[in-house]
Amino acid sequence: YQDHLPLYRQSMIWERIGVDLQRSTMSNWVLKCGALLSPIVELFKQEIIAGDYARADETTAQVLKEPGRKAQTKSYMWVYMSGSKTNPAIAYEYHPTRNEECPSVFLSNFKGYLQSDAYQGYNAVTKQKDVIRVGCGGHCRRKFTDVLKMSSGKKGKAFEAVTVIGKLYDIERLMKEEGRTPDEVKAIRLKKSKPILEAFKKWIDTQVVVTAPKTPLGKAFRYASRQWAHLIVYLEDGRLDIDNNACERAIKPFAVGRKNWLFMGNVEGAKAAANIYSIIETCKANDVNAYQYLRHVLQEIPKTSQENLASLLPWNCKLQPETSIKAEDF
Repeated sequence: YQDHLPLYRQSMIWERIGVDLQRSTMSNWVLKCGALLSPIVELFKQEIIAGDYARADETTAQVLKEPGRKAQTKSYMWVYMSGSKTNPAIAYEYHPTRNEECPSVFLSNFKGYLQSDAYQGYNAVTKQKDVIRVGCGGHCRRKFTDVLKMSSGKKGKAFEAVTVIGKLYDIERLMKEEGRTPDEVKAIRLKKSKPILEAFKKWIDTQVVVTAPKTPLGKAFRYASRQWAHLIVYLEDGRLDIDNNACERAIKPFAVGRKNWLFMGNVEGAKAAANIYSIIETCKANDVNAYQYLRHVLQEIPKTSQENLASLLPWNCKLQPETSIKAEDF
């Protein structure tokens, strides 16, 4: 799952070195491991809900054998991430649809800031009085950079927009390099970023009126205009990011893997994959070696009580240094 290596390829690799390891055998291992890891992933979900800053994103998936659905039907893998920079938790969740019920159920008890793209499926969550929608500046910038690519980089309105957004990102980058506290970040944003945003909004308002709405540039301006209230929320709290890129990075490995293994066999496999991706991506986010962690937690979880499960979270584990693999390990 971390190296995007389908089981059939692994079976062929083993065969080349004289080991008969069938894909069906490995598939069973994946399913059993996914089930074993489920309690840890549930703790990830609790961590996300308990915080007051969460992120969300989703991407397509394909499941071949799902009751009442054709093999070609689109399914979805959703990912949720705690916004905290300390001990970030990431949880994948498989669903056959992209309905708003999916995030509504997951985030039913969440209160705070929810950062996502502009997908309307999150509207039901953010309509709750205790949830504030935070937009993604990265998506806004991407709308204009796409136009810029079409024009071969020629200077024009898209170039102007990208330049302005770039100034906002320059401020963010410098604060990160300086290690600013959330309070300092908020103060600097109000002093430096807010005036840029206010001038940018006035310019956008004029361009929305004079730009053809169905052109790529017109769509970019309208995206920025319609999302504006969400795009500027990051000014309110120094802990908030200007974009949802962290969550997009967390779901990207699934998208890369999808190009290699193409589909999942059944719902059980999709849920097992969700659990395993949750573990691996949370380990990566916490600078924990995923192989060492999986080796440790799969040995310890069968003998760990429910009350002590938190001791197996990636940021609580004390892993042994990785040693070289010996023949007897097989």
